[in-house]
Amino acid sequence: MFYVTPTEALKNYANNPTKVRFRLGDLVLEGNMVYPVSLPEVEFVITNLISDIMVWYEGSLLDFFKEWHSVMWKGS
Repeated sequence: MFYVTPTEALKNYANNPTKVRFRLGDLVLEGNMVYPVSLPEVEFVITNLISDIMVWYEGSLLDFFKEWHSVMWKGS
């Protein structure tokens, strides 16, 4: 499995909606990290400045996870 950009992930999903697992890589969009009070998760947007994908993650983020930094994410 390889990493895809948000644009590629959206295109792949449009071509085959049953294939929902992928590895996503690009930038964490600034000003979009949300920590819901009632849930043990974080929401953020990954962008390649063409397309954006909202990510919901449950768990602790590493210290170097910051807005406008590159990330690679595996999920569905």
